[in-house]
Amino acid sequence: MEDYLNQHGYISGHYPQSIDLAQIGGLVATRSSGQFSTKYGNIENLVVGFEAVMPSGDIIRIKNVPRRSAGPDLRQLLIGSEGTMGIITEITIKIFPKPADRWMCAYGIKNMREGLHIIQTFMREGWNPAVVRLHDRLEAAKSYSKFLNEGESILLILSEGPKMYAQAEGKALDKIIRDGRGRSLGPEPVESWLEHRNNTDELHEFTNQGIIVDTIEIAANWSDIGTIYEQVTERLKKEVPELLLVTGHSSHSYPQGTNLYFILGAHPPQDPEGVERVYQSIWKKVMEITLENNGTICHHHGIGKLRAPWIPQELGSSYTMLKKLKRSMDPQGIMNIGTLLPVNEGEEKDAQSIYSCY
Repeated sequence: MEDYLNQHGYISGHYPQSIDLAQIGGLVATRSSGQFSTKYGNIENLVVGFEAVMPSGDIIRIKNVPRRSAGPDLRQLLIGSEGTMGIITEITIKIFPKPADRWMCAYGIKNMREGLHIIQTFMREGWNPAVVRLHDRLEAAKSYSKFLNEGESILLILSEGPKMYAQAEGKALDKIIRDGRGRSLGPEPVESWLEHRNNTDELHEFTNQGIIVDTIEIAANWSDIGTIYEQVTERLKKEVPELLLVTGHSSHSYPQGTNLYFILGAHPPQDPEGVERVYQSIWKKVMEITLENNGTICHHHGIGKLRAPWIPQELGSSYTMLKKLKRSMDPQGIMNIGTLLPVNEGEEKDAQSIYSCY
């Protein structure tokens, strides 16, 4: 789809790391974010209409209009529903003209706290560059060591848009970042990221050695995100003896907060029970720390079955709404059982037992 749009002078504005493998229906069903989301929005901001088949077999269509005030936004019932409410069969998304101009620059930042404060400052003022990535000192040293002083984090910024827009935004951002003690590194680190951003070959090398490698992404308001980063990176080192590495970066920002994308590596005992114990302990601690600090347990990878046990705590009093919605839209309980809404271990997976859990 992206290649087709590019050939005709357009872009989708949605570039997940999985772009070479993903299908647009899957991106919509999991409420995906792309690497340029700070400017273009997440998938829920891009979908204008769709067709879907409901569990009953009925086909429904939501027409494409710029905006409507005709009750609740029914698109959102299936965007992010992960196959639990229906099957999306056709999608219409916004598209954008190819940007006429780009501005990019990287900055050395003393630490993550200072970097997060800088991003908060320009996002709150109304600037929204397409790419805003703050990598902690470990990630920065691995990929950008030749540009950095020891211990520095790195902030990557890319602005794009109509002629003169990117340069004007870049000039304003440069001043804000320098005023925040950011040290300009020029465009080369951003160019390097653009070239290698979807390369995951190294991860396979680790997994072939019996090392657990995974990513966990969460989000929170500016008042809480720095604390979550510090607690996750500090507590996991102390509380998971098998942990080899935990790093983090922010890559999707908003006026009120940002996400954190943790990359984790651990060397568990080489047996299924040991692998599961270590893996689950890592996820449990990240989920608990996030919830303790007012964050959301998922920014853009979806809930699936792994995060489902924390959905009642995540949603709180609104969890009953999700249960009732699921029961109403899928009365037979046949759609993607155990995904999004948890099913208690040992329950028979028929409609009656599932809804006793719901």
